[in-house]
Amino acid sequence: MPTYFKDDATRRKHGPRASLDPYVDRMRYPPAAICPTGLDEMAQNLLDEGLARGCKKLHSNGHPTAVWAVGPEGYVYRATQSVGDGTRFHGFPELLERERHIPKEIKQILKSWADSLNVELRFVS
Repeated sequence: MPTYFKDDATRRKHGPRASLDPYVDRMRYPPAAICPTGLDEMAQNLLDEGLARGCKKLHSNGHPTAVWAVGPEGYVYRATQSVGDGTRFHGFPELLERERHIPKEIKQILKSWADSLNVELRFVS
């Protein structure tokens, strides 16, 4: 079963933010989407839900290489493998400029998911 990998070593880069809105750190190159504080508590649930809903891209070996999820505020998150065997993942908010890389069928699932939460599907910009 894939698990969310909480990387405490990089937690410092996550600012002390009270809201669930992710943001883009444009001081880094390339710019990086940063998770809001407090998301770690729901990260495993988002990963599990994304897998259950079929929001995943599979490697030829059958392991998921990417899993998408919709957070409580409608933001899209993408988790990628921390190790190559498809068992550990680390997630982050999906940047608006990466939306075009999400397969069409997954975008449709994400839209339905957002609708079920009564939120608008959002990307970090």
